Amino acid sequence: AVISLARESDAGIVMIPHRTRSLLPSMFGAALVKMAKKTPCPLLLAKSTSPYERLLVPFKGTLAGQRALEIALDVSRQLDAEVSVVIVVEPAYLRGETSSSGQWESAMLKQVRELAHVHKIEVDEVVRYGNPVKEILAVTGDRRLLVIGIEEGKTGVFSLDTANILAEKAPCSVLLVS
Repeated sequence: AVISLARESDAGIVMIPHRTRSLLPSMFGAALVKMAKKTPCPLLLAKSTSPYERLLVPFKGTLAGQRALEIALDVSRQLDAEVSVVIVVEPAYLRGETSSSGQWESAMLKQVRELAHVHKIEVDEVVRYGNPVKEILAVTGDRRLLVIGIEEGKTGVFSLDTANILAEKAPCSVLLVS
């Protein structure tokens, strides 16, 4: 019903209130991400952390990640909010690549800087190494909104499973962008 209403009304955002932990919290996160994939606009999981003065965007260089960063930059302009971008460099065996993590990290930072330049918004860059979920949650700190780009069927740092876990465990509101 929510998805149909969002399509019919040409909604700009769908907001869902955060539910308290249930016996099956990961199912709630999974349902949210599935809903976010079907809605024609971003899905906000509101956890009473507004106003959104400090935004955090995990970035991996995917198309969904670029859309999430662009939306965060637009929100930043509208709300006069600070934007931080976190790039998590996974160990090579998790990435499934043999290329240097330094080259990948540089390429990600270049993309972030280009998008920020186009939008004329300054961003704070944070680079972490290790488990993406743990590192993203560790830098959430006093950020009020986590903006996540999700891509269906992907594995790795911003797979549906990672988005599920972040939506469930993040202490702040989460905006899911597909």
